[in-house]
Amino acid sequence: MHEVAKQLDLNPNRFPIFAALLGNHILPDEDLASFHWSLLGPEHPLASLKVRAHQLVLPPCDVVIKAVADYVRNIQDTSDLDAIAKDVFQHSQSRTDDKVIRFKRAIGYYSATSKPMSFHPPHYLEV
Repeated sequence: MHEVAKQLDLNPNRFPIFAALLGNHILPDEDLASFHWSLLGPEHPLASLKVRAHQLVLPPCDVVIKAVADYVRNIQDTSDLDAIAKDVFQHSQSRTDDKVIRFKRAIGYYSATSKPMSFHPPHYLEV
């Protein structure tokens, strides 16, 4: 994880927000598409791909990862999930309240799984 943090220039305590904003089984990337495109901006060379005959087109993963890492790195208060969610879903046109709930749930999921677990080996494995 240290190498990932170094490559992304991201403090590991921000990983749960970063992971949630990439999209997952709780908050799919389809629900984050508007946010991902907004991070790139209208001048980005890929912006013309955004809408194709009413089909959902997502930016390439490598572009999204870098843009989301930049966004998360610049969040002032990572404890204010409501403010983050308001910013993330400002362009959302449907089910915004549901997306906010699932965003928080995804952060909770990644926060729980990123904590080191205390592992006590069974007595028969002790040396």
